[in-house]
Amino acid sequence: GGLGSSASTGLSDSLDPGSIATLAHNQAPAARVAFSTNRPPPPEQRYWRVLVHPRFNGSRWDRDPQAETREAAAALPPPRDRRGDDQIWLVEPSRFTAVPWDGAARPTDANPRPAPTGELRLLRPALERRSYRLLEQAQPLDWQRQPPTRGDLSLPPRQNPRLLELGRSWATLPDPAARVEAAQAWFLATGFRYDTRPGTLPQRDGLDAFLFEQQVGFCGHYASAFSALMRAAGVPSRVVSGYLGGTWVDPLGGASYLELRQSDAHAWSEVWLPGTGWQRVDPTSWARGAKATPSTRTAQQEAAAGALARGWRWLQRQWWGLDMAWSRWWLGFDRSSQDALLNWLLGAHRWAVGWLALAGVATALGAGLLLMLRTQGQTRDQRSRDVAALLHVLHHLKLDPEPGETLDSLAARAAQAYPMLAAALAELTACHAAWRYGPALSPEAERRFRRRWQLALEQVKRL
Repeated sequence: GGLGSSASTGLSDSLDPGSIATLAHNQAPAARVAFSTNRPPPPEQRYWRVLVHPRFNGSRWDRDPQAETREAAAALPPPRDRRGDDQIWLVEPSRFTAVPWDGAARPTDANPRPAPTGELRLLRPALERRSYRLLEQAQPLDWQRQPPTRGDLSLPPRQNPRLLELGRSWATLPDPAARVEAAQAWFLATGFRYDTRPGTLPQRDGLDAFLFEQQVGFCGHYASAFSALMRAAGVPSRVVSGYLGGTWVDPLGGASYLELRQSDAHAWSEVWLPGTGWQRVDPTSWARGAKATPSTRTAQQEAAAGALARGWRWLQRQWWGLDMAWSRWWLGFDRSSQDALLNWLLGAHRWAVGWLALAGVATALGAGLLLMLRTQGQTRDQRSRDVAALLHVLHHLKLDPEPGETLDSLAARAAQAYPMLAAALAELTACHAAWRYGPALSPEAERRFRRRWQLALEQVKRL
């Protein structure tokens, strides 16, 4: 995120959605996570928290200004049993000490460690790529039961009066959970809409304008407005930013993993409920059009990318799969076991570990590139033969391509001259468009398209 009339997806200390007219999608990598079960959690559980924003000035939500300098909570004692379902995280460099996690898993060593707000913090900012292992837990961690402070109910006076009036109308409900349900019912009945180009809000009483006039926005608008409404209703609340969803990757070799990019950045709310502690509420899901999740948009943009970009992304993911497999194996040791293994393998030549890793990377990338080029070359040759076969049939009908003419234009001329061929020619041009302009096809999808092409071509020959 960021200030100004436009911004790109990502994480920031401050969340001020009213100042953003257009939100662009940043495809930079953010993190990757592998699971010992070799499958991701269900989509509704793929919320990866990073930053907590408890301070609200009427339009902007901020982190604690001391968040990056204050010491995180004391390190958790090592788990008695380090076995069980685990998560291996690889995070890209960041200026924050806070890193992604699900809020429920337990670190296996002293770095990182959970803060009382529910941020998982490294001992120093992740200025280089970092890795860590978390063990999944059935019981909530201490941060979820950390009581709210007075600041979690703080609202600036004489700002957003209509928001205050609506929130206070729910304060008469005795149960905080019922106040959350009342807010959900109101959002659903009002007909809010999700859009990444909502335009800016007024500097004064911007959330009033969003709730009662504009009623269009992205995740930051909904998390901000709902959290403020809950405070007005007497329910402690705050905004959390992190990532939602992700793309599951099954590389040719190495470990499968969930890929998170900055385009997956998301904001939601947390409310304090007596007896259960801090609970996640995602008000964005109450807006029409919110099913276009960041992961869906990422897939659409990948489909529109050129062949070179898709090839690079494929190579990148193959390498990340190998890297993830190495990290899983390496993080399965404690620090003393790691040192002992390196001493046994390299002895006095431990300085060479970096060069060995670099050689492994080069070998893996080279093998992957050769495999990709060979596969794509075979596919292109077959498609060229298919198109040549169609042109040969049309040649016998006295229909040859004119200089610069596309296959679609040639097929249109053929259908005009021979109307009985129109349906079969439409199928052929649809297959050609999918091959040339669509996303890379899986081997199974490639076989299906070739079967469709062959059937349509045989139909042209018969007619």
